[in-house]
Amino acid sequence: MRATRALLVDRIGRVRNEALSTKDLENQAYLFNAASSELRNEVTLRLRNELASLHTVTATIRREVDALGTQINEDVSNMKHEIQMEVGNRKNEAKNELKRQDIVIESMYNRMMGSLGDLRTEVEVAKWDNMRKSVAALSAFLVLILVGMEFTTVMKWKKQKAAEKANLQSWDQTSHPPPRHQDPFEAADERN
Repeated sequence: MRATRALLVDRIGRVRNEALSTKDLENQAYLFNAASSELRNEVTLRLRNELASLHTVTATIRREVDALGTQINEDVSNMKHEIQMEVGNRKNEAKNELKRQDIVIESMYNRMMGSLGDLRTEVEVAKWDNMRKSVAALSAFLVLILVGMEFTTVMKWKKQKAAEKANLQSWDQTSHPPPRHQDPFEAADERN
């Protein structure tokens, strides 16, 4: 028990040595409050400085964004104007190309119409030449037919004359009246 007591006394002494008094606790609390107040002030000051620098950076970025927005708007406006000019130029080129094509087509049409007129003239000339040749051939054929008819008529007349001579000779021999003499032209007129 003595040993227990000695141990207890020893431990209580150690606790008293190591333990803090109320004054020490108040001093420690005061120092803690001062340090926390200083830390709070420092953190607040840092936050304010960081917020101020963030505001400055934000304002700078905002100005840069506005400048870039303005530059982009100007570039878009310039590009829009250039595109409109390019489209207008292309439309004009297309219209000019269509006009050139229309002129070429019109000139080809005029040449074709001229050639067609020349061909019509040549066809008409050929028709008239064929008509003249046909009329000449028909006239020649008609003349040949008429000559042939006259030739047959003359031949018949000659045969008839020969037959009449033969009849006359035989009449002289038989004493019959001579047959009637007929002119070949009168015979042709009687047939018609």
